[in-house]
Amino acid sequence: MAVRTLVVWCPRFPAGEDPALAVRAFEPVVVALEAIVPAVVVERPGLAAFAARGPARFYGGEEALARRVAETVREAGAECRVGIAGGLFAAEQAARRGSIVGAHETTAFLSALPVDVLDDEDLSEELRRLGLATLGDLAALPAPAVADRFGDRGTRAHRLARGLDEAPLIAREPPPDWSMTMDLDPPADRIDTVAFAARSLTAEFVARLAARGLTCAQVVIEAETTAGEQLSRRWRTEGLASATLTERVRWQLDAWVTARASRAPHGEVGGLRVLRLTPDGLHADHGRQLALTDEHAVRDEQMELVLARLQGMLGEEAVATPVFLGGRTSHDRERLAPWGHARPSAPGSPSRAGRSRAARRARRGEPEPSWPGMLPAPSPATLYRTPRRAEVHDASGARVEVNERGEPTADPARISVEGGPLVQIAAWAGPWPLCERWWDLRARRWCARMQLLTADGRGLLASVQGGRWLLEGVYD
Repeated sequence: MAVRTLVVWCPRFPAGEDPALAVRAFEPVVVALEAIVPAVVVERPGLAAFAARGPARFYGGEEALARRVAETVREAGAECRVGIAGGLFAAEQAARRGSIVGAHETTAFLSALPVDVLDDEDLSEELRRLGLATLGDLAALPAPAVADRFGDRGTRAHRLARGLDEAPLIAREPPPDWSMTMDLDPPADRIDTVAFAARSLTAEFVARLAARGLTCAQVVIEAETTAGEQLSRRWRTEGLASATLTERVRWQLDAWVTARASRAPHGEVGGLRVLRLTPDGLHADHGRQLALTDEHAVRDEQMELVLARLQGMLGEEAVATPVFLGGRTSHDRERLAPWGHARPSAPGSPSRAGRSRAARRARRGEPEPSWPGMLPAPSPATLYRTPRRAEVHDASGARVEVNERGEPTADPARISVEGGPLVQIAAWAGPWPLCERWWDLRARRWCARMQLLTADGRGLLASVQGGRWLLEGVYD
């Protein structure tokens, strides 16, 4: 008889999500389950299971266990369905229907299910064409005949239809706690005292992750005061330099102490008694390419320290770095992101799934496909925040237009910018027409862009929008 298994199924974790993001989102649910039952197995984000026999005895029966599990998952912030049956496959199907299948009813329960639950569309379609509409029809066939006709896929499906799982449940090993805590005894009420203590904590924190070949996307800085206050702030990290992290801890604590002093009567505040650092978004640290000497590494760490100090004095938005994004226009493709924070996404940028596909293409050495309507490389070195008015004429002096098919009425010969003198055009490329949101009467936009090379050697990016010529940027 198959092992009685309880499955927790959370519908809000679809298979198309970014796997890393889905795992992080599902982790609080698994941690909550591990607090009430042993040996939880994560089959995939959104689906966890464990053997039900022991916990059912402890909680007073399978129905009581299912209610306790559902309440625990809801308290962890997720909606779920719970199912119990003999074996993992049967329990998953029971969970999708929110039911508890009796100890001797698993075979009958599976027999009535359609073959679509096998999650193999091609095999299910072939089975239906042969008149095998349910798992019971499939299970009634001899195993050798199924193997001869359908191969390994058919053998697996036949076993599942008979209530036989592919492999036993293997409980996961709970992940290690990477948090590091420092108790301040006596409590500290001076920033320089806490900052000095934080220096050794951050150095040990970074060294511990580095020893495991890990880094993290964010660090959670937490503090507890003698008055019982719980302070927490999440910081994005650009690598893990201990000096930079120490600076961030220092000015975060300074901000907390200053804010609390302004609210307290006569400026009296309690001291800090606990300081804690917790990594979030752990991933493998692929390192940085260094020179033959360590001069570059020293300069990089000094630069990060200076940037962190500037950001602390002037604000997070004051120190930014350019990032390159997806998009069709030059303004969409270039953004300034606050240093050390998550990079922004331009409107229409690839989804997480699209970025995952791009990463796989990069690992295989395949070229990245271009965006429809995107200008060819290179990008302009200078982009005007407000495009400048221009006029483009042909050799006879007539104004050049671009028709609805994206074709110029004549070869561009001269250009004038902001009413200035006409400059000869030595060469040109394009036009590249762009039609965005054509279905939206208010937001739709049509334009045609051209690259122009003037006789004095300047490269220009010009466009026609609404019957007007505009100069958008300049190439070096």
